[in-house]
Amino acid sequence: MKPNDDDIIGRKAISMASDAMYNVSKGKVKPWKHTAMGLGLTSLTGSKIAIQIINRTGHSINYSEAKALEKEICLFT
Repeated sequence: MKPNDDDIIGRKAISMASDAMYNVSKGKVKPWKHTAMGLGLTSLTGSKIAIQIINRTGHSINYSEAKALEKEICLFT
């Protein structure tokens, strides 16, 4: 099933708004996609180096944040 144009535009608008919030707050507000990327990489690879590389390029949370969130998820599920 092919997504319609409204869905594509909505996703792009949310993505750009997340980036704008990150830039305006000078990195204090982390977009959901950075958290999702860090948690996904942590769960799939478990590699600290992979997460550090993605974090340094500005696309993910850091390794210690990802591990802390994983621990919280485990405690509350």
